[in-house]
Amino acid sequence: MNVNLLCTIDDVRYMNVSLICTIDDVRYMNVSLMCTIDDVRYMNVSLLCTIDDVRYMNVSLLCTIDDVRYMNVSFLCTIDDVRYMNVSLLCTIGDVRSMNVSLLCTIDDVRSMNVSLLCTIDDVRSMNVSLLCTIDDVQYMNVSLLCTIDDVRYMNVSLLCTIDDVRYMNVSLICTIDDVRYMNVSLMCTIDDVRYMNVSLLCTIDDVRYMNVSLLCTIDDVRYMNVSFLCTIDDVRYMNVSLMCTIDDVRSINVSLLCTIDDVRSMNVSLLCTIDDVRSMNVSLLCTIDDVQYMNVSLLCTIDDVRYMNVSVLCTIDDVRYMKVSWLCTIDDVRYMNVSLLCTIDDVRYMNVSFLCTIDDVRYMNVSLLCTIDDVQSMNVSLLCTIDDVRSMNVSLLCTIDDVRSMNVSLLCTIDDVQYMNVSLLCTIDDVRYMNVSVLCTIDDVRYMKYWEIVQQGFQKGTLAQLC
Repeated sequence: MNVNLLCTIDDVRYMNVSLICTIDDVRYMNVSLMCTIDDVRYMNVSLLCTIDDVRYMNVSLLCTIDDVRYMNVSFLCTIDDVRYMNVSLLCTIGDVRSMNVSLLCTIDDVRSMNVSLLCTIDDVRSMNVSLLCTIDDVQYMNVSLLCTIDDVRYMNVSLLCTIDDVRYMNVSLICTIDDVRYMNVSLMCTIDDVRYMNVSLLCTIDDVRYMNVSLLCTIDDVRYMNVSFLCTIDDVRYMNVSLMCTIDDVRSINVSLLCTIDDVRSMNVSLLCTIDDVRSMNVSLLCTIDDVQYMNVSLLCTIDDVRYMNVSVLCTIDDVRYMKVSWLCTIDDVRYMNVSLLCTIDDVRYMNVSFLCTIDDVRYMNVSLLCTIDDVQSMNVSLLCTIDDVRSMNVSLLCTIDDVRSMNVSLLCTIDDVQYMNVSLLCTIDDVRYMNVSVLCTIDDVRYMKYWEIVQQGFQKGTLAQLC
């Protein structure tokens, strides 16, 4: 009918009522938005449109990061939106610090977008968050390491690279023996590394005793140097240090490992080989998850190792609960490996961790949503999908008006969604009054749907009389 809107923004301010139409109405009528960000601030109401609306209308975002700070509302778009729209990120690391929110993108995002990292080591220190990338990322991106040994000391985090990384990158070792003593961490290289780099041994047996760290040389070194063994197995037990040879020695002399897993348990020492050794020898892992639990040591391989070896994940959700360790794989790993998700909604509740996948993941994997509305209510988390997701997935809405009331969340769909889906309106005018939310449709919608009696009832009671 091409009628004007029923009131102006000044009327809305004066009357302290919510806006009369939604962004869908604005689209339908081809009129500009009814208020500015200043109006939104003044009225303390939520923003009038979502990022989907912004995409559809090709207009710039409705507010700046300063507005977001001022209003204490969540960001208007995700990193996917930023990619899609080719706009710069909405905030800087300074904004992230001041707002105490997590960073807007991951290292994968940084790779795909070819942008520089969002923060420096100083930012990491001040925010007490984990480093933004791994050594693989550093190699891939050809950037220098994110921190020095001083940073490592200050932050009490593990070193950022291994000796293999050092070789690959042709950089000098990251710490000296003094650093090792000071930090009580294991040495960063083996005797093979020492040979390769033509440097003298980093410490003596006295140092080893003093520091309670494993010996610096292997049996091959002892042979090569024609020296007697530095200690016996009794010494090893007495000193609580690891055994005197590595897996390379075991290979070269064709002898079985010097101790069993039971010995490892009784001695409380680390396992005798790494995952690289396991790969090259094509042998099964040296211990089971039960051993890992018993010994309180980290798992023997990463998800990358699991991929490479085509073996199943090393532990179950029960193991994760028991050990209080982080998940063994991410949703990307799940996609890559075509395995089912690692936990159920019950696990999520029990562990108080965030959901393992997003709605995009759900779409991609063609699996049902991870939780019901009851789960959402009990966990006090936001709904897992939007109305657009509901449309694309052809599933029924996730909650009823009673759920909306009990949860004090905004309605899940607009009048256009209702028309599109051929479902009855989610609430009555009484619900609208009860919840103090804006009317779900405009007067044109009411005419179209033959709901004049709802409006007439409102006028008779004086509720809607001043709106037109």
